[in-house]
Amino acid sequence: MNAEELRDQVRGELELMSRTVSEIERALEAIGDNTPTVFQRAGFGALLMNLYKGIENTLMRIARFEGMALPTGDRWHVEFFRRFTEAFPTNKPALFDAMDQQTFRPYRDFRHVMVHGYGVVLKWELMRDLVVGAPAAFDRFRRRIDEYLAAL
Repeated sequence: MNAEELRDQVRGELELMSRTVSEIERALEAIGDNTPTVFQRAGFGALLMNLYKGIENTLMRIARFEGMALPTGDRWHVEFFRRFTEAFPTNKPALFDAMDQQTFRPYRDFRHVMVHGYGVVLKWELMRDLVVGAPAAFDRFRRRIDEYLAAL
């Protein structure tokens, strides 16, 4: 894969993530100050999971381009993201800093909850901050990825 192919693939992921965030914003506006129903919480949960999946999909494309091996084991999601907080094998600077790790970790953790749990037991008070913070988290991610792509 060359740099232009990577850019095209990553732009596709970012577009899907942007649409996901738009749906989150639209749903938040629709519920206003009301507590979401079980169905709405499950929907928010699915969208949050999709958002983090988009982060991982993007990073997998970059890892492939950079020649990075994917980690294995029970904690591979944690290890995979951590690798992007270090300089690349190609001597490019790290993609993420400690603040980025703090921003994206709760989304990764929530993804785990959704994959291994049930949407009917989601508690709004435990997921509200992630839902409300999704647009800012996505903007932060997009900025980092745009910087990386611009440097190619």
